[in-house]
Amino acid sequence: MIKKKLSKMIFIFLLMAIFIISVLISCKTKLDSHPDEKVHYEAVKYYQKHIMPPKFTDDEIKASFSVHGESRLTELDSYYFLVGKFTSLFNNIINNDIVKVLIARSFNLILLAIILVYCYKLYKKESYLFIPFLLTSQVWYIFSYINNDAWAVFLNLIFIYQLFYKDSGFNNYLNMDISKEPKKMSIVGKAILLGLLFYFLLIAKVNYLIATGISAILYLIINNKTVFKKEKLIKIGIVLLIGFLALGIRLGIDYGINRLDRIKNMEQVRVLRADEEFIAPYPAGRTNGTANGNFRWSERGKPIGNVIKNKEFYQKTAFSFIGVYGYMNKYATHIFYYLILGGYLILIVYLIVNNVQKRKREDDFNRGRVIPLILVLLAGILTLGLNIYRCYTYDFQPQGRYLFPIIP
Repeated sequence: MIKKKLSKMIFIFLLMAIFIISVLISCKTKLDSHPDEKVHYEAVKYYQKHIMPPKFTDDEIKASFSVHGESRLTELDSYYFLVGKFTSLFNNIINNDIVKVLIARSFNLILLAIILVYCYKLYKKESYLFIPFLLTSQVWYIFSYINNDAWAVFLNLIFIYQLFYKDSGFNNYLNMDISKEPKKMSIVGKAILLGLLFYFLLIAKVNYLIATGISAILYLIINNKTVFKKEKLIKIGIVLLIGFLALGIRLGIDYGINRLDRIKNMEQVRVLRADEEFIAPYPAGRTNGTANGNFRWSERGKPIGNVIKNKEFYQKTAFSFIGVYGYMNKYATHIFYYLILGGYLILIVYLIVNNVQKRKREDDFNRGRVIPLILVLLAGILTLGLNIYRCYTYDFQPQGRYLFPIIP
């Protein structure tokens, strides 16, 4: 009994420490002390005054473009709209620019608080759902400043919770008997909320769709005996229909404003807004360690093997997955990272061995119950592959946050 209470107290202390550290980082750092925060904030500021997405060529959104010529306002992501509307609630009563930034940052801190409450709620139940979230301080860090990675992590964790927690809203929704349910509107309400969650996932960061899709497949495999029933499949279909309907409306609005050739328009605007060194033909002379030398290797005729065989890619990706701060310039000692990586390796080996032994003991190994483990490993490989592809075709900036989709 004493051990249980002690372990619970340690767990609560850990959750509180995570939140307090994130709040301190948020309050103590200036705007743009973190990767691309200024352009994230400019995208938020646009939606403080607007409901509709912008036309890419509008001078009003010029400040939201990075040196690469990219603006978050050209993305479909709902994050900037939601934070913009959240912060607009305080615009008439707050005049201090520093406080306005802190209010915008507080949106992600609220998301972090929700996740930590779920962690506490699932303690000693399905706590494994959120354990990966506690394994790296880098993922807590992204909740301390303005960026849409935090939103994508939040959505995927909630998605995982809905799928694999037996008493979640999604599983309760599937188990509701429409004919016996006295409040039929509660079923409709849950379907709409779940459909919106699916919609938000669809338009969040693209690299998270790998984990989303594999998680859905994993859910179907685990629950194959119960989920493939007509009534449940219809309910799932309704949720998907709502999500895709919302996506269709969002795309229709965007294409109506930026025309059907929006991708071509985006590239034209990128060339117009980017710094000279990021516009083809790229200036010669700076080839190592600078932005233009690392930009769009695929267009420079370099083979993708330059990324795959690059030790710097793996080292920076691993280190920044564990914890690198600021503009990728605040590191711990190398031995710290190698110790943490060693711990990860031991944990992975333990989970694999334990999983296989458990399946054998259950005499279930030959029925394909090892497939979930294979799917998890596949998600990791695909996510790493997408990171390699991004570094090759866009900008060689190895960052561990591109591996965050594997956390859920």
